[in-house]
Amino acid sequence: MRNARDIGMPTHRYSVPMYVGAGGVATGCHYVTTITAVELFGVAPVAASAGGFVVGAIVKYCLNYFVAFRSDERHATAVPRFAAMLAILFALNTAIFALLNQLAGLHYVVAQVATTRMSVRACRLLAVSRRGSGRSANTAARGNVIGGPPGTPVIAANPHPVSRS
Repeated sequence: MRNARDIGMPTHRYSVPMYVGAGGVATGCHYVTTITAVELFGVAPVAASAGGFVVGAIVKYCLNYFVAFRSDERHATAVPRFAAMLAILFALNTAIFALLNQLAGLHYVVAQVATTRMSVRACRLLAVSRRGSGRSANTAARGNVIGGPPGTPVIAANPHPVSRS
């Protein structure tokens, strides 16, 4: 009997837990980078958070590409798709963090935790709004689940289609 992978269908049995784990690891890298930059190098919290976001995004891309989805997509195709979503989320993360840290006066770690929670909620709202469009079901059927910023849930089309081998 042939399994789903034999007939070219994606198998998500391990992809989703690995995707969630990748988000957790990427979020951890974001936080460690932010805290290290502020505490050890005296970097301003907003800049440190932005740098942490970039580090977390690189970790997330690598874990999603190589581990969670075992993609066979060329990086020349996958990176621009991932980067387009990240550009929006980078701006959102930086803006929310700056408002909470600089304007509201929250400690940078508290501001980052709140920013992460708000970003995750924004991504979930995006996911819900995209489900009604029919596009999410179509991309999910092809094995496309996205990696957003560190710690975000599955939201749209993944730049890393599941390997068919």
